[in-house]
Amino acid sequence: MWFYARVFKLFMSEVVLEAIVLGSETRGEYDRLVHAYTRELGRVEARVVSGRKIRSRLFPHLMPGSRIFLRLAHKHQYTVTDALTEELVLFEAESPYFHIRFPRILALVRALTPPYFPDPRFWHALLSVMQTKNTDISFMLRLLGYDMSHARCGLCEEKNLFAFSLSDHAFTCSFCSSRFQESDLVFLN
Repeated sequence: MWFYARVFKLFMSEVVLEAIVLGSETRGEYDRLVHAYTRELGRVEARVVSGRKIRSRLFPHLMPGSRIFLRLAHKHQYTVTDALTEELVLFEAESPYFHIRFPRILALVRALTPPYFPDPRFWHALLSVMQTKNTDISFMLRLLGYDMSHARCGLCEEKNLFAFSLSDHAFTCSFCSSRFQESDLVFLN
């Protein structure tokens, strides 16, 4: 039994998924770690080998906000082996307001969703946000379990809410939001 378990771990599995790219970060000198949300796996973190190189063939497909088909190989961690863009939402929108709000929604999804925990209803809600260009932050917060109807500021108990802190997972008023970095806040209005 032990021998079969050891042999099974030697093999690599591969899966093709439809995904929405939430963002990416650098890993090492040339690699990149991409965050994507899929219906089957939830939020996935996958390594892109040589993803930081400007001539990488995967670089243009892994832009934040794009809807892609993603091929992942898994042995010890997920690695992106291929990507194909289905829709570039951020570049097709006419409203400049959408260009400002949608990356913050992606940051919200990336900060508040647990990795590898699929939620098909949330997947369909995220697709509808992309298709209707609805950038209502309170709607997304409600879907993620942070309803602001009875919420107060996490620091001073003020009722007039101004922003949501990604690091503290708490609402803040306009006065208390000055204590946080602007990149850490998602503004509600």
